[in-house]
Amino acid sequence: MYNEEEFVEENIFNSKINEFIEEEISNRVSDIKIQLENSEKELIKTKKKLNKLENENEELKKIQSQIEMFKIFKGLVNKNNFSNFTSYLNLKSNGFGISGMDSETIPDWFKLLFRYYEDREKLFVLMDMFNIEYPIWAKDFKMPYDYNEEELLLFINSKHDKYITNGCIFEGNTGFFWRNVRANSGKTKDIINSKSSFEQAIPWQLILSNPLWLNENMFLKIIDVIKNKKYSFGNYFYAIQDYIKISDEQIKEMAKLLPKDRLFDVHKKFIGTNKDIFKIVPNLAKGYFDKINDNQYSTFYYLNFPVKKQIEFIKNYNGGIHSKFDLVKKMDISKEEKVKLITEIAGIEIEKVS
Repeated sequence: MYNEEEFVEENIFNSKINEFIEEEISNRVSDIKIQLENSEKELIKTKKKLNKLENENEELKKIQSQIEMFKIFKGLVNKNNFSNFTSYLNLKSNGFGISGMDSETIPDWFKLLFRYYEDREKLFVLMDMFNIEYPIWAKDFKMPYDYNEEELLLFINSKHDKYITNGCIFEGNTGFFWRNVRANSGKTKDIINSKSSFEQAIPWQLILSNPLWLNENMFLKIIDVIKNKKYSFGNYFYAIQDYIKISDEQIKEMAKLLPKDRLFDVHKKFIGTNKDIFKIVPNLAKGYFDKINDNQYSTFYYLNFPVKKQIEFIKNYNGGIHSKFDLVKKMDISKEEKVKLITEIAGIEIEKVS
């Protein structure tokens, strides 16, 4: 028989055992839960990886399919139709045409580079993709409108004149340019330093399109060359407005250097482009008073001159009074001034009769 003391001790012992068992069970359950949670996380990660791999596999299948389709398509594009193919790709074109003597000898790759120079990186990728051959130096070729200041200075300080055969200064000179590029393997400095001849030239429509001429230091170089008159190519700079927009002040500076005796077409076009230049620079007009006329298509149309000179021209005009009145009507002056001038002219004509 247990006595009471032994009974209590036994209960305490059993209670401790139960506590120990419950704690052990709890710890094990907790460990199992953690393991389950970790396994669940790993399972989720594995499912994500599996989904990613499945998606990548699908993409690879698509790429493989595209590659197979491209192989078929690639066989349809060759050196004979590559130029036509590129025309549908919206590559940036500079708008410069390819024409003139020997332009038919220019290889297609250079024609494309000439036309799509702004998108040349894409062009080279396409040519590589379709096995279109081009020389290794092609990627270093620079169009004249992309020359840096150092290269432009080399051009403008050249010891050689910059005339282009057959007077193809601003057009019809692509074939000559190709001769220069080919002879010098696309090396910019060698192209610039080449003598101006039948085989070697730099198109002025390209060189004048270079925006760096607008920089003050570069524009002063243009003025110096025009003043110097050592080489006739200084006159070609008067066509610059056909390609880039110069400032009003720069227009004035060039106008002051216009020749007073012999005017070339580029000079006449410069004056025609800046019809008010004689009004803006009155002193310039004095050198051309003897050329003033009533031909609206002429560089020296009377309305292009200062008002005072217009009046003088009309008064001395070799024509009838009605012709003089018509000239007055076209003037850009007020109605009151026109009436006054017509009255004055009528008085002069009446005096002639009497």
